[in-house]
Amino acid sequence: MTRYLIFNNSPSSGKSNVPGSPEDIACDIARVIENEGNSKKRFISYPAKSTDATFASLHEAPRYAVELNQKKMNSWINDALPLLAKIYNLNDIIDQAYGDIMQAVTDLDNDLQESSVCHDLDLISDMGINYGFESISRPNEYDFSERIVKYFDVEVFDYHLDGRP
Repeated sequence: MTRYLIFNNSPSSGKSNVPGSPEDIACDIARVIENEGNSKKRFISYPAKSTDATFASLHEAPRYAVELNQKKMNSWINDALPLLAKIYNLNDIIDQAYGDIMQAVTDLDNDLQESSVCHDLDLISDMGINYGFESISRPNEYDFSERIVKYFDVEVFDYHLDGRP
């Protein structure tokens, strides 16, 4: 297995990993662990024993380290990533359903207020729509991230927002 160090990558750096490379997969794992909705391009990765990693370490401490082999990369591509896509899809569907229902409620309320027959009728206040959606829990992305850390043996280094180790 090869150990990869993962560093922050500034958009202005012009650096990126080759798509599909182990370094690219390491950065993809990092963005999921970070849980901030950033792109994998937010990170740059180098094999730990490379001169690039040594040079990058002189400028700032790495954020993460991960050891990858072909089996783990296949697990990431064929198992973890599709599950993550399903998590995001379910969250999107919940959000869309809530939006659609709230729009239908607003449309009904507006039409009731404009109605000459039913303008004083309140059909909506007892519906409790918000409470229904508050009780719908979403897939816990933090639990997913923790599982990724364990499965892929990710080392998470202490990190401060100003880049200090």
